[in-house]
Amino acid sequence: MITTPGRFTEIPLIQTLPPALEYDEKFRLAAEVVAEEIQATMKMALAYVGIYYRIDELDERVLDILAYDLHADWYDYEGSVEEKRRLIKNSVNFHRMMGTVAMLRKVIESIHGDSAIEEWMNYGGQPYHFKLSIDVSNESGPLESERVMSAVRTYKPPRAWLEAMNYFESCDDAVMHAGAACTGWQIVDQCPG
Repeated sequence: MITTPGRFTEIPLIQTLPPALEYDEKFRLAAEVVAEEIQATMKMALAYVGIYYRIDELDERVLDILAYDLHADWYDYEGSVEEKRRLIKNSVNFHRMMGTVAMLRKVIESIHGDSAIEEWMNYGGQPYHFKLSIDVSNESGPLESERVMSAVRTYKPPRAWLEAMNYFESCDDAVMHAGAACTGWQIVDQCPG
């Protein structure tokens, strides 16, 4: 048994017994058994707490388990490891901010990196409407517009409506734009900009 005081897991339970019970052999043995269990449980708990600080070191299988444990509803088990890490790192904040524009912004950024949401009061649109601008410069695969639309439906404020979704790619010399106007959740027009 560890007897060095100073940390909760290192304090022998026998030291917490009142003097009258400290010398009773039954209480002393019970305290030792309970102390060993408490120390083992605390060491295991401390090891698991440390997992959150090592998200960048965890393999994909552990990330998937962690996402399930954190109830990360937006988590994509088929997504890249870097995307999974971003989503897990933000999962606690996601739950705390659900139903806000800030929440939607974070989810979209977790899927597509640099993205922006422009609210109606900033561009003179109809009240409670917003536009999405998604930077696809770093995308290596197909655009994930269905995942974005699912995130919008799930995490936008209930009173807000998506007016337009613009994809853009920044280069050193120029920025290319493509956009889609939305009615409800149907894409009705696509045009290069």
